Amino acid sequence: MTSNETTRPEAPAGAQPGREPISIRSIAAAIVIVLFVASIVLAQAWAVALERKRAPSIAADLDYQRDIGVAIARATLSQPGILPVYGSSELELDLPNLASRFFRDAPDGFTVCPIGRRGASPLILLEKAAAVCRPPACGKAVMLISQVWFLSRGETLANYAGNFSALQGLEVIFKAPLSPGLRRDIAQRMLAYAPTLSSTPILEQGVRAAAASDTVAGRMRYALLKPLGLMQTKVMELQDHFESVRDLKAAQRVPVVLPSGSPLDWDRLMAAAEAQSPIYDEATAPDRGPKLTADIWRGVGQMPDCTEWGDLELLLRAFQEMHVQVLLLDIPWSAVRYDASGVNAGIRDMYYSRLRSLAEKYRDPIATFQDHEYDARFLHDPHSHLSAKGWIFFDRDIDAFWRDLPLPLR
Repeated sequence: MTSNETTRPEAPAGAQPGREPISIRSIAAAIVIVLFVASIVLAQAWAVALERKRAPSIAADLDYQRDIGVAIARATLSQPGILPVYGSSELELDLPNLASRFFRDAPDGFTVCPIGRRGASPLILLEKAAAVCRPPACGKAVMLISQVWFLSRGETLANYAGNFSALQGLEVIFKAPLSPGLRRDIAQRMLAYAPTLSSTPILEQGVRAAAASDTVAGRMRYALLKPLGLMQTKVMELQDHFESVRDLKAAQRVPVVLPSGSPLDWDRLMAAAEAQSPIYDEATAPDRGPKLTADIWRGVGQMPDCTEWGDLELLLRAFQEMHVQVLLLDIPWSAVRYDASGVNAGIRDMYYSRLRSLAEKYRDPIATFQDHEYDARFLHDPHSHLSAKGWIFFDRDIDAFWRDLPLPLR
């Protein structure tokens, strides 16, 4: 061996020539990663088990975490005998015969789960439904419709932002079982409220890419973003599990009551509801006068072009693609109120006809309760909220829908 040659250390026994041996640090790092991932998987499994055990006991309550997340809603709707009812402020009023209260103890074998709160619009309710519904769960749903949605050119940013959930948006854009065309149309509508996306950059970029998915560049961009979007969704789902477990542990559990098995006496219930509902006197409404008339006519003039019609159709398309059978229940107009402002029956008929056409297009059952427009006991206030009598009519249709019976004739 010459003086210019250097001596190389001998490789450990069993090592292949030309390969560096695995260091102890690498092995330790791999073990830490495996243990970390395993702990997350086990924690999530424990959280899911607890959610499935406890969520049904608060199914009939309005729960904030269920409204903005996905964990409690999925755990609730995956249970048999629970029917989701989507709506807005009408679900928040503590009135006799409110569907969630009426069916709380499952008098006919099922419980109503209210989803939505004040200011919720068809687009918001679409995001909530698509984020949670996964076949075969959510086989049926009920949608409460109010004409108030359609008396403007579109929902205000403040209302939308107050009900928007970034997690539900991520679920819709990256995980929901929707066709590319429907996802594109939803994304284009979400861009109308772009400021709500800025706090979650991956969601914002995903929405923009999905909205442009009818182009090659848009599809390529969406495909590149999807892995990052799924990772972001998983992180926020884990956070949702943590918040949901804390929420469920703090919630007062209501024991599940087995149904009595005796049929509901709807005639007796309706007579009692009639007695419970005072006559609503439009003359005593606090917001009567010229300004009300001007506001109503401004809304009526915008109704044909209101974007909420398109959002409602997107919602029905989503239910159809997710194989969810939906019952549409429309809260009727207060005819006395609108007659006094010059909004005659012909104008209101156009609204009801458009609703029925949408329901027929997607083969969904609908009840408009148009025959109760002049019923002074059907509404609770001038804001299209149902009274005890109005709710018992809705309850009867919900019950028939659950039991696959024809809706009562009117």
